[in-house]
Amino acid sequence: MIFITSCAPTSQIGSSDKDKNIKTKFTEKQIPVLTNNVKENFTQINFNNHSNSFITRQVMFDNFNRWNEAQVTEDAELEELLIWKNVALIDGINEKFTVIASGTGKNKAVVNTILVYDEKGKDALLDDSIYKNDIINFFTKEIATANKESDFYESYLTAYYPETWDYLVENQTNSVKYKNSNGHPTRYNRCQGASYSFLSSNRFNNCYNN
Repeated sequence: MIFITSCAPTSQIGSSDKDKNIKTKFTEKQIPVLTNNVKENFTQINFNNHSNSFITRQVMFDNFNRWNEAQVTEDAELEELLIWKNVALIDGINEKFTVIASGTGKNKAVVNTILVYDEKGKDALLDDSIYKNDIINFFTKEIATANKESDFYESYLTAYYPETWDYLVENQTNSVKYKNSNGHPTRYNRCQGASYSFLSSNRFNNCYNN
């Protein structure tokens, strides 16, 4: 079992431009994580310059299909942690990784997060990790080229917010700009300025009650 217990206050800003000069601003911080009753610090990468608070989870879904596990974090700022296990995250190597992806759109600040463990359960995002740059560049590229017709949102919302999903399907003629392969909504923007995380918040209902 993996639990993020809180967020550390320190962070630093970085960028990645290895692939086609794509740049993504991110912060990184050490956070305490409880794994099998042992608490230790791991590196959390926060991608900051995207309007979609689901984007790291969508990237993982689009590349590796549905998550293996989901958990609710004690960090009130984050939404559900979606966990993918034993994924071949980096081309050309045999190492498999566990990726924990989440995000938040609270307080008007959209943040997408990842934590990554190697096969031995070690932090793959430490500064001295041989995998760190490749992992960050993978997410940098995938975030920049993310599919707007992804099936992720149907899978996610039907699992955790079925009433929200049913409402979107019923009203998709007037409210949906993008649709997936089933003709169902993938992006919701009837309420101006709404981020993807808006779908899973109380503000969704407030918007329609006004």
